[in-house]
Amino acid sequence: MVDKPRTAGGDRDSGYDGAPRAAVSVRLIAGMVALIILITFLLQNLQEVDVNFLWFSWSTRMIWALIASAAIGGIGTIAFATIRRRERSRDP
Repeated sequence: MVDKPRTAGGDRDSGYDGAPRAAVSVRLIAGMVALIILITFLLQNLQEVDVNFLWFSWSTRMIWALIASAAIGGIGTIAFATIRRRERSRDP
């Protein structure tokens, strides 16, 4: 049996991020359940709706309004988390 070469940090190059396997699988399962719930919710909301935002007004299917809202919320969450992570890494 041949061992993989060790990296400079001393760990084997396995892509392991340090989280226990059980925690990774729980997160994966929770994410998959949330995705299934989101898809079910979206598919149940296919009716046409009027959207009014600030001075804009248009008609669209509710699924597109929900997808746009989820995308904007996701982008905001990722941006906020990235900013916090950078601020924490600067402070000793």
